[in-house]
Amino acid sequence: MRKLNIKSKVAYFSLYCPKYREGVFSILAKNEQFEFFVYSAENFDGGFQISNKNEVDFNLIYTNVKIFKIPILKKKLFFIPDVIKSIIKKDYSVIILPNRMTELHIWLALILCKLFSVRLILWGHGNFRKKNSFVEKIRTFIMRVSDANIFYIEETAEYYSKIGLPSHKLFVAYNSIDTNKINYITENKISGIVDDKYELKKDKIILFIGRLVERKRLDILLYAFSEFLKLKKDKDWKLVFIGDGPEISNLKILSNQLKIITNVVFVGTVTDEEIIASFMQKVAFGVIPSVAGLMVNHFFSYGIPLIIGDNFETHPPEANLVIDGKTGLYFKDNNVNDLVIKMYLLSSDENLRQQLAVNAKKIIDRKYNVNKMAEGISSAILQIINI
Repeated sequence: MRKLNIKSKVAYFSLYCPKYREGVFSILAKNEQFEFFVYSAENFDGGFQISNKNEVDFNLIYTNVKIFKIPILKKKLFFIPDVIKSIIKKDYSVIILPNRMTELHIWLALILCKLFSVRLILWGHGNFRKKNSFVEKIRTFIMRVSDANIFYIEETAEYYSKIGLPSHKLFVAYNSIDTNKINYITENKISGIVDDKYELKKDKIILFIGRLVERKRLDILLYAFSEFLKLKKDKDWKLVFIGDGPEISNLKILSNQLKIITNVVFVGTVTDEEIIASFMQKVAFGVIPSVAGLMVNHFFSYGIPLIIGDNFETHPPEANLVIDGKTGLYFKDNNVNDLVIKMYLLSSDENLRQQLAVNAKKIIDRKYNVNKMAEGISSAILQIINI
């Protein structure tokens, strides 16, 4: 075992550096046992706000990302030349890459890191729910070759351990947004300005945040909200969408057709956390019918329970934080009537809603916060530097 360098250099290469990762990167940059660098494209159309290197307190370096379109497969492949250059030049002791098969540099990196004695960490979801797929078998192979693998939830690490990946190569960095920032905002009761035209009343708001895309099945939410209003007979209830996307026109048309447009609010994209906080302070609960990913953490960071569809094949791993009857509720996938029942239940049973809210916030405070995430990543880095 060789001694740990005072300042080993570690680089994370990604297609983009989203603002929601700034918190964890800031913590990693302060680690006294290694220097941490982030490489990403200056601009990338990923549907979220990208970090500006002049506005962050960590080493963010813009890099060139080459994009190759495959029309037949309706896919894009990506390549970052600086990954290969950095390995050959041995600029860094450790390279961290997202665990995504569409990034072509990962294949060369697997070979070159071995040749040039550079440690390689793969970081990402894994895809254990599709365990028999061809892509997943390839992913499992490359994880065997890498020096370490970082996952977002324990269940993923446990699955790969069971199928034979060495346990010393498996780490968990609980996926998180910048919870320190949110805690500061809530503890100091900071809030942005919300336009009075929305006429939002506290605890009378149902919220969705995220990209307005077809696979999130937001049409189901509108149909359910229409029936919910008939049951509640309370015109103060509003369904608020924060976000933008290709489905916004269809959702507005459907709202009109259902004659609920006066109770549906389309805010658009909001990136200022203080403004988001001002909405969250009024929210009774959130609903994400499908593809409930990192936004689960966002709701739970404010202590807001969620209703999600029960088909976990449609959800990223973060949906595991929603536990039926403990931190939120499940409704039968694509079943409008069941969603109406669950929405009515949460709107009517204040004790249940408060219990779910407390439990949701506890999950964040205990595990899924930015400090725990940085701890998991640091553990992987420090172990392989010491090999």
